[in-house]
Amino acid sequence: MFQTSGLEDTTGLVNTVAQPLGKKGLFIQFPTNQIATGNWTVNIPNTQAASYNANKNAYEAAIQARQSAIDAAKSAVETAQATLDLKNAGATNEQIKTQEAAVEQAQASVDAINAQLQKTVITAPISGTVSAISVKYGELITAGQSVVSIVNKSGLQIKAYISGSDLESIEEGANVDISENVKGIVNKISPSVDSKTKSAELNILVIDPEKSELIVGQNVSVKIETKESANGKNTYSLPLQAVGISSDYSYVYIVDSNSNLEEVKVTTGAINGENIEILNGLTSDMKIVSTVYEFKKGQKVVAQ
Repeated sequence: MFQTSGLEDTTGLVNTVAQPLGKKGLFIQFPTNQIATGNWTVNIPNTQAASYNANKNAYEAAIQARQSAIDAAKSAVETAQATLDLKNAGATNEQIKTQEAAVEQAQASVDAINAQLQKTVITAPISGTVSAISVKYGELITAGQSVVSIVNKSGLQIKAYISGSDLESIEEGANVDISENVKGIVNKISPSVDSKTKSAELNILVIDPEKSELIVGQNVSVKIETKESANGKNTYSLPLQAVGISSDYSYVYIVDSNSNLEEVKVTTGAINGENIEILNGLTSDMKIVSTVYEFKKGQKVVAQ
């Protein structure tokens, strides 16, 4: 095993296959799998590499050539401007226009070279934090190739899915509890339900994302405020098989403190697909049995 410090602090196994050193695109490869204990200093860039001098000379030559072109263009602008100044003293309108055209042409050359120079700098269209680097130092890239990934938490959003039968109880602007300690609102509701999953997509906007501990790609649980709860009505939606119907009343089974099944009378509302609305009789701390058809009142059970 080896350990590094300096530009990267990491550990790894001695191997004849190149091993990554951290996340900045550095790799190390040993000649054998057995290396004597000791300390090594690795210079960055690796000036001992066979291609270092050639790449360094090519880079410096390109920079020098570009700077020479810029200097030449600037000199041409200065010369043209000086000539124009002389002509303005007693030149004709035609001569002045000719020199003005020369100045504009020289300035266009400077602008073109500056534009090429700016293409050597990669500028992101957004501000944020670099989360991954897709290329290594010295690697050739092509137009349109991804170089880095940048995360901007200021517009953090969550994609969630809801059963099509529950769509009527949700509206845009509804409050959302995210993993219990983060707040959000429903920003957009899909106008259609997926024919295979029977669910619709929700877009939830995180409130004050900079102070949240959420990260991009993380799975979270969400609790969405329904229209009924927003109006002060505590209603619940249960599967049809969780509600029993007798000749006089409807009921559900809950698990009491002794792990026995207790019958609780409820008031039912509308049926939405495979779910039924419960208007009265339930509280949020009840342990509700998922089906009433496989159990009897008073039966002892183990809650899972």
